[in-house]
Amino acid sequence: MNWRPKSVNILDEAISGAYPKNITYAISIVLIIASAVLLGLLIPPLEISTGFGLVAVLCLMVFTTFFVWVLYSSAQCRSWANGFYFVIVALSLETTLRLRGLTETGVDAQTLIKLLVWCGAFLIGMANFSFVKGALQSSYGLRFILIFAIWDLLSTVYSIIPAYTFGGSFAFIALICFVAVLVQTYGLTKLTMQIIYTCGFITISALTLYFVIPNAVITPTEGGQFLRLSGLTGSPNTLGRVASIGLLFLYFAVSEKLVTPWRFDIMVITLSAVACLGLSWSRTSIIALVLSIGTIILRKHLWQFILGTAFTFATLLGLLVVDFNWDNLVRLVSRRGSLDELITFTGRTDVWNFIWGEFLKQPFIGYGYGSTKLLMPTGYHTSMGWTSTSAHNMLLQCLVTTGIIGTFIVMLVLLHQTRNFFKRPHDVADAILVYVLVSGLFEPGAVGLSPNFLTLIWLISLTIPRESNGSVSMKKEGEQVRRALAT
Repeated sequence: MNWRPKSVNILDEAISGAYPKNITYAISIVLIIASAVLLGLLIPPLEISTGFGLVAVLCLMVFTTFFVWVLYSSAQCRSWANGFYFVIVALSLETTLRLRGLTETGVDAQTLIKLLVWCGAFLIGMANFSFVKGALQSSYGLRFILIFAIWDLLSTVYSIIPAYTFGGSFAFIALICFVAVLVQTYGLTKLTMQIIYTCGFITISALTLYFVIPNAVITPTEGGQFLRLSGLTGSPNTLGRVASIGLLFLYFAVSEKLVTPWRFDIMVITLSAVACLGLSWSRTSIIALVLSIGTIILRKHLWQFILGTAFTFATLLGLLVVDFNWDNLVRLVSRRGSLDELITFTGRTDVWNFIWGEFLKQPFIGYGYGSTKLLMPTGYHTSMGWTSTSAHNMLLQCLVTTGIIGTFIVMLVLLHQTRNFFKRPHDVADAILVYVLVSGLFEPGAVGLSPNFLTLIWLISLTIPRESNGSVSMKKEGEQVRRALAT
C-alpha cells in the first residue's frame, strides 16, 4: 500500500468531491437549540430591571443572532463567513473578560461562549467534510496532529483534571476541522490580512485601554516588581505572542506586495504591535519573531547572512578587546539586571526540574492533556510563593501531560515539517515552524495548556498546500482558490 500523500492540489480534490451546498435541517435545528440554551444561561445573571441590564441583554441577543448567521453561512462554505468565523475563533482563544484562580476550571459565561465557538468550528468541518478529508489525505502533518488530538481526548479517562482535558482536546479537534475548510476556501492571501487585522484589534485595544483604564490591562509580575501590559489577553506573554505573530504576517504581506508599509491602517497596526511587544516585555516572542524572519531571509540571501554573522562576531571581538562593561549589556535584556536571571531563564530551570520529576512518575501516558493547570499550582511553589500552570517548554509540556506516546506523535509532526522545510519549502509555513520551535523552548507553545492562537497558526501551516518544486506565492494561491470555487 502506498502511504505517500497524493501529489494533487487539495483544493481541487475537495472541490471535486461532493459537499453540501445547503445546510441540512438537522444542523439548523442544532444552531437554534444551541443559541436558545446560550441565551437561557447568560440572560438570568443580568439585571434587566436597570437600563444597563436591558442594553446588555439586547447586545447579547444581537451578537447571538450575528454569530448564528455567520456560523450558518460558514457551514454553507461561504468564503466571507469563514473569514468572520476565523476572527471569532481567534478572539475566543486569546481574549479573556474575567479573572480566575490558577486552579479554577468551573463553567462560567466565557467558558460557555468558548464551548459554543468550538462546537461551531467542529460543525463547519463536518458540514464540509470533503475539505477535511482532502487536507488529511494531502498532509502527513495534519494527520499526525489529528491523532495527537484524539490521544488528548482519550487522556480524559485518566486525567487528574478531566473536564479541562476534555474541553481542550475537543477544541483541538474542532480547530483542525475548521482550519482544513478555512485554508482551502478562504485562501492564504486573504487569511494573511485577516490575521493581521485580528492581531491589530487586540494590540490597538490593549494600548487604548492602557491609556483609559491602565489598572485593568497591566499585570504585576515577579512579586509586583515589574508591570507588564497584558491587554484583553490577560497575560503579558500572550499579548507579546499575538503582537509578534501580527508582525510576522505583516512582513509577508509587505514582501509579497499585498500591502504597502505606508498605508495608514498598516502603519497603525505595525506601531501598535511593536509597542505591545515592548510593553509586554515578552522576550521569547521577540526572539521567535526575529529568528523566524531571519531564517527565511537566510534561505534567500545566504551571502548577506554570512556577512551579517561575520560583522556580529567582529563586533563582539571588538568589545572584548576594549574591555566592554558587560553588566550594561545584561541590563538591556534582563528585567532585574541580573546575570542569574538569564542563566536560569527567569527561573524556568527550577520549573523544568519539577516537571521532569513528575514525568518520571508517569512517563508513558502522562497526567492528561492540560493537566499542568492543576499539577503545577498544587505541587510547585518558589520561596516567594510564585507558581505557574505550564511547564514553560513545549517538549516537557507534552511529556508530562500526554506522556511518551503523545510526545512521539508531536515529534513526528515537527520532523515532517522539518523535512518539508528542505524538500518542499514554503516561506510562510516554514517561518511558522521556526516560530513554533523557538517559542516552544521557553513556553508551552503551540501545544499549550489548551489550544491557543499559535495552535491555530500552526494548524494553518500544516494545511497550506505545498508544491513539489517549492513555495506557491500568495497571489498565485489566491487565484487557485478563486478558480476552484468558481467551478
